[in-house]
Amino acid sequence: MTTAVDPELRSGPLAFVGDLDAPRLDANDLHHLTRVLRVRLGDPMCVSDGHGHWRTARLGERPDDLGEVHEVLRPGPLVTVAVSMAKGSRTELVVQKLTELGVDRIVLLHAAPVGRPMGWRRHPPAS
Repeated sequence: MTTAVDPELRSGPLAFVGDLDAPRLDANDLHHLTRVLRVRLGDPMCVSDGHGHWRTARLGERPDDLGEVHEVLRPGPLVTVAVSMAKGSRTELVVQKLTELGVDRIVLLHAAPVGRPMGWRRHPPAS
């Protein structure tokens, strides 16, 4: 059953899994949760599919004691920003900042360099 629930009801750390019905943590996630965050096996956590659905669980390689599946509704419309690629690392900085702002989709535009229009010269021809 999918319901719209306030994300504040989630408890513990969050891990992303491929299947909410049969969640399984990969070795890197399990290591991060137990060694870095020092969460104990059996402690409460949340698992998410990364598409707005989550459920509570208990930490383990295969999280158990699964709670109800919840859905977080997307607020407002999707935001897409198109960016022309700049020289150097400016494009990387723009993408970083747009990601931090929560932009849903970033489109990188590739454009050919533009030269001077035909017939335009710096100095008029000598007469």
